[in-house]
Amino acid sequence: MQTIQYGRNDAEKRSSFLARIFQTETLFTFLRYSGKRLHGLLLGANRAQGSGVPRRFGTNHHPRLGPLRVAFRSVLALFAGILTPPPVAVAQADDPALTVNICDRTEQVRSRILTQVSATACTDVSTSELAAITILGATGFGILSLRSGDFAGLTGLKKLYLERNHLIALPADIFAGLTSLTELYLGSNKLISLPAGVFDALASLSKLNLANNSDLSYSPYLLSALPSLTQLNGTAYTRPAPPPAPPPP
Repeated sequence: MQTIQYGRNDAEKRSSFLARIFQTETLFTFLRYSGKRLHGLLLGANRAQGSGVPRRFGTNHHPRLGPLRVAFRSVLALFAGILTPPPVAVAQADDPALTVNICDRTEQVRSRILTQVSATACTDVSTSELAAITILGATGFGILSLRSGDFAGLTGLKKLYLERNHLIALPADIFAGLTSLTELYLGSNKLISLPAGVFDALASLSKLNLANNSDLSYSPYLLSALPSLTQLNGTAYTRPAPPPAPPPP
């Protein structure tokens, strides 16, 4: 499996070639002279046929001038090809050949991802295989912190186990893109607080475990962003009443 490259070698070669050509006016001189010369020949040939009226370029031209016009058009096509940049490949998110680099992710997360994909190097992980991961377990791996983007591309993830680590805080966007996640386990860490909006992307989350974080404090309304939540810390989740409206000014 190879990473898609978006090189510009062909374009750079063409640009270099054009630069050498445009250092002189040979191209423009040739085109101007050839165009005028061909136009004059065609008009003269048409008049010679007795029409007396110049004809437009078309099928009605002197048969001997056909090869000349074809050659002239071939030259124009050649330079048109030089001036046209090569097409740029557009990578599709579901392209099985597209790969991403996960080397900068938290070590424990990276190692757990690599156990579920065919790649052996963190520089060459298929995006389709990332999206196919449904369960990621990193319980008791001694994780001290997580980085933004650790779970990027895991769009099919349904269960995430991060219990019994040493997490003190979470990046606000740590769960961004995990729209399929239904179960999240963060119990038995050392969490102190939760950033605002940390759960906003988890529209499918039904089970959340934050138990045994003795110093954890957060607003009950933080969980209001979870429309599918039915279980918190192993028990049924009851949504808090809406906060009271602020007094009128």
